[in-house]
Amino acid sequence: MRIGIAAVLGTCGGPRTYARALVEALARSDAVHEYWVLTDCPAAVPRAPQVHAVHVPLASRYAQPWWDHVGVPGAVRSLGLELLHHTKAALPLGLRVPSVVSVYDAAPFSTRAPSPGSRRSTTASTSATRRGAPAAS
Repeated sequence: MRIGIAAVLGTCGGPRTYARALVEALARSDAVHEYWVLTDCPAAVPRAPQVHAVHVPLASRYAQPWWDHVGVPGAVRSLGLELLHHTKAALPLGLRVPSVVSVYDAAPFSTRAPSPGSRRSTTASTSATRRGAPAAS
């Protein structure tokens, strides 16, 4: 099977670490399938015979929606991939192959979060909610 893994690797942090570890583990444990890593940073893709890096340009973090919904689906179609695992909390719209997505932090999706850009407020709100206390508004 031709499996796509969409991974933003030109950054630091949890999603990059997860995506690299996922590809490394799949390469070690599965010699049957081929993996096509759709990424903004092909040099960061772990090397293995069944792993192929495909450059999908990402101009800036503000271009992430374009990358998710235009760049990645275009690469999936052109490569004839049969399955997509998106590693950064978004599934492309209109994708015609079976897909899965990894979501690392559900706080931005919480209706209790005061504002999307407020990490401190989101963390405080999530922590308070976890303890059963009302969230700060």
